[in-house]
Amino acid sequence: MIFLAAVTTALSLLAPWIVRVLTGPRFYKASEVVPLLVFGGTAFIAFNVMSIGIGRAKQTQFNWVVTGIGAAVDIGLCLMLIPPYGMMGAAAATLVAYTVMFLGMTVRAQQVFHVGYQWRRIALVVVVSVGLTALGKALDVPLAGAIALAAVYPLVLLPLGFYLPIELRRLRALVTPAR
Repeated sequence: MIFLAAVTTALSLLAPWIVRVLTGPRFYKASEVVPLLVFGGTAFIAFNVMSIGIGRAKQTQFNWVVTGIGAAVDIGLCLMLIPPYGMMGAAAATLVAYTVMFLGMTVRAQQVFHVGYQWRRIALVVVVSVGLTALGKALDVPLAGAIALAAVYPLVLLPLGFYLPIELRRLRALVTPAR
């Protein structure tokens, strides 16, 4: 999750420059939807991770309910949001639908095949990723600022108590030269 959130943060913050490198002026505005779509993609990946336990337990007969609810949410939100907001409405609908699918699959997966996920740590990863992205977008940071915000992502987690003692020891070993 930490790697995925770091990539999500970087793509969201660097979207204007990535889009400019990959496209022409006609498509530059598309960079505005990248954060919503990347966070939506992250929610979709999390949805797939949650479905693994259900598949292992061979209890997939209700997966269609979760995905059906997600599809209904997406269609409903698209009908409401696209006319006034265009591509931003479509991207927001996608993000919400995938988040609903993740939450629904999480509830179902925990009923079928309980896994003791570290929810506090997952929440920290998400909150920091969203926070850094929102900060960068609100301040309309230049390229150097976007790179800096993306780079400090793992450091921001440190004072929040994200890292386990063993992870801190391994990180120190990477930074401290062997004696």
